[in-house]
Amino acid sequence: MKSVLISNFAASLFALLNPLGILPFFISYTQGEKRSVQRWLALFVSLTCLMLLPVFFFAGSSLLQFFGISLDSLRIAGGILLLIIVTRILGLLVASIGVQFIKQMIMVSLKRLAIFCVFSWGFLEMPKVAIAQTTIDSRKEDVADSPVSCEDFAPITNTVRPRESPESEPEQANSSCAEDLELSFTPELLAQETTTPEPATEENPEEEPVEPVKVEDPNAWRVYIQPYATIPITTYGSVTVRGREINYHLGLGPLLEVLRVAVSGRIEAWKGNYGLIFDGYYVSLGGSGIKESSRRPNINATLESSLTFDQGIYDFALSYHIGDRPIPYLPNKPTPENSPAEPTKERFPRFWFQPIAGARLNDIGSTIETTLTLNNLNRSRQNTVSASRTWFEPMLGGKIGLQVSEPITLWARGDASGFGLAGEEDLSWNAIFGADWWIHRQVALGFAYRFYSITYGNGSGNQAFDFEQNFNGPYLSATFSF
Repeated sequence: MKSVLISNFAASLFALLNPLGILPFFISYTQGEKRSVQRWLALFVSLTCLMLLPVFFFAGSSLLQFFGISLDSLRIAGGILLLIIVTRILGLLVASIGVQFIKQMIMVSLKRLAIFCVFSWGFLEMPKVAIAQTTIDSRKEDVADSPVSCEDFAPITNTVRPRESPESEPEQANSSCAEDLELSFTPELLAQETTTPEPATEENPEEEPVEPVKVEDPNAWRVYIQPYATIPITTYGSVTVRGREINYHLGLGPLLEVLRVAVSGRIEAWKGNYGLIFDGYYVSLGGSGIKESSRRPNINATLESSLTFDQGIYDFALSYHIGDRPIPYLPNKPTPENSPAEPTKERFPRFWFQPIAGARLNDIGSTIETTLTLNNLNRSRQNTVSASRTWFEPMLGGKIGLQVSEPITLWARGDASGFGLAGEEDLSWNAIFGADWWIHRQVALGFAYRFYSITYGNGSGNQAFDFEQNFNGPYLSATFSF
């Protein structure tokens, strides 16, 4: 049973991805690129598909629930999609066969038409040819009867040479029929004829002079401002405030219902190989909050809990660049035809590593509101507890980059902080895998996937404060370089 399920899944996945059908398009789009660029682009596309497949595999149910699509509807749509793909493939085959048949019919028709035109033209032109031949014969007879004007014809034997002085007599041609061929040459005429005039160059005032490319100073300050957004497909964890605990597991839809504010951004300033990094992330869940309900059968009551919290994560770090320096993207790179500057001769891929060390500031405030309803008495009792914690903790991490071409850079970044130094339990980590696509010299779009986890606990009893959170989802960013 499992083997049949796996084989059906593999066949459906192969039909949906359709690598054999996409291969001709990839070859046509990259035929002008170098082989190394083609290899790395194929690797980038494959890795992108490999990253997206598990994302939709694990988060597919949440996405369908968010858009209100049932599994049966998705199956029907998938069947229709496969039918359309097969129909297009068969349509292309039938169309190619039909095109070949039409070409053959057109060639046969053209051949027959050409034969008809040749023979018909010959029959139509035969009277004209006969008339022309008669005219030529009559003209020959008239020429034969006319007297000859140059009976004593003698060829011109004297050579033509320039006149040495204006007073010298020109030599006469010794042919009675070539008096009109007499020429007189002067040194001024020869000098004028042998001198080739230079073509006049017209200046076009509308053409703007080409500016040379500015070479960036590697030791100059470079600033990167990156607003980003994390789309948490799955979020789960638990919060304990003064002995009250609530657990939650949310998809994207329920999370958006209670989301109040979400702001995040990153700033990097580099001078040479040294860099300063600031990363800020703030989220607030409000409204009706995250709800949890439980029954108390011993007293015939219902306990409902609602959680709201604010979370801020702020990183302050230093970094150092090790390895190849990335080449900036030049969309209008000069060529030898329009600028004296030569294009870059650097080779790809280019690899580098940036260790990161600094401190992380965590600021978390949580509020739990509980409502106990006694079903027999139709009475309820509410209680609200809240607490907040702010602490610094050390952070270590790093980032690796692989520039496969001027506009495309693959990267991975990770960090860990806490290490149990700021509380009884204190550990948080990030892992992000993505790619940057530079669409302009100063603008890049980022597509990545992020995993985040934090576990913090301190105190006991009524003074206990525990906060645990895990989420993962797409990471979208826009980078502006200055």
